[in-house]
Amino acid sequence: MLIRPFTNAIATVALPKGFSVPTMTLFDGTSDPCDHVSQYKQKMMVTAATGSSKEACMCKGFGSTVSGAALQWFIRLPNKSISSFTDLVNAFNQQFTNNRRTPKQPSDLYKIVRKGSLDHLLSRGGKQDKREIANQMLPSAPPICTKIINVITGGSELSGLTYSAAKRQATEGNELEQHHDALTITLSIGNCTVKKVLVDIGCSVNLIMFETVKIMGFNKENLVRKSVPLVGFSGETAHSLGEITIPTYIKGVNKLVRYLVIEGPTTYNFILGRPWLHQMKAIP
Repeated sequence: MLIRPFTNAIATVALPKGFSVPTMTLFDGTSDPCDHVSQYKQKMMVTAATGSSKEACMCKGFGSTVSGAALQWFIRLPNKSISSFTDLVNAFNQQFTNNRRTPKQPSDLYKIVRKGSLDHLLSRGGKQDKREIANQMLPSAPPICTKIINVITGGSELSGLTYSAAKRQATEGNELEQHHDALTITLSIGNCTVKKVLVDIGCSVNLIMFETVKIMGFNKENLVRKSVPLVGFSGETAHSLGEITIPTYIKGVNKLVRYLVIEGPTTYNFILGRPWLHQMKAIP
């Protein structure tokens, strides 16, 4: 329930009669958290939240203004970890700090010039719209990692070389022989550094294993119920347990990615298919 993260000093305060959270745009984890907090404060100024109940109203009402990944973060806050609205705002800003807009500095223009990014902007007779330069977006900072998810199962010898042997060979400076290993990478997904993520251009969906879901701190209550038939290479059919949306970060780009959740033994924690590749514009 929504009062779970609050201390007794907040949770036991009864809300004023007639109190309701004002209608506003829900924060889904992709916009500036500071803007959302500022808008929330302004909206709450015209409510019945006054006097001794104001702090409790500010805390309890905040959960109604978030959705998606932000709502999942809110309901998973540790029990009795929030004793004031300031605590809640600090935790909120820290969680979504990657989405904060930073003021443009003169050094930003220097970086753009160094990268040659002004050439295509100076095509209108040498005239340049200053707003276009100001709107140059800097890469997002990587999210704060709170957990590392390693390989669930052992390595593969499909190419005649185990992962440990390949790592040892690379450390020793020996050139690896030609191989046919799958493309696996390490990504920042949510607040976890996830290893053994398979990039599969032959897969029409993005997948996450339910065992990985549990390790990341989610459970079946966090899933959107969605049973989708998935057909394997040999023609067998399995159904997904549901769907979950998690921020996925790579090289300065942080996007909300939808994953179907499946259950069963697997070598990989995640499988990134064509939807993610197209979302990242990796394939035209």
